[in-house]
Amino acid sequence: MIIGLGIDVVETERMIAHGEDHAFMKRFLHSNEYEEILQSTEPRHILLASRFAVKEAFGKATGRGMRGMGFSEIEVSHDQFGRPFLILHGQARRIYAEIGAQYAHVSLTHETGVAAAVVILER
Repeated sequence: MIIGLGIDVVETERMIAHGEDHAFMKRFLHSNEYEEILQSTEPRHILLASRFAVKEAFGKATGRGMRGMGFSEIEVSHDQFGRPFLILHGQARRIYAEIGAQYAHVSLTHETGVAAAVVILER
């Protein structure tokens, strides 16, 4: 049963300056995401924009927005086929359990100038 749906769209250009700001990235990203972005050949601002979109979409899907949780508590990872999934930490994990979510479906995309994400939470 679907208990939450969130969507977010981010202009990638908004993230250009943040892609060079390591202090920002360390606050915004989980340490695993930070390392992945540093090693990636993809432009950082695009990766940051897609991460921002999915974290905002997750907050919307919980029905609470980002209140009570930090962006770095929502980690985006990928399986061996490139399919994104979430690893939740701290308060994000607590809120996820509190609303009765058992599975999160994640979809990310980006085109010239925009990144978008959808998160569906199921019980």
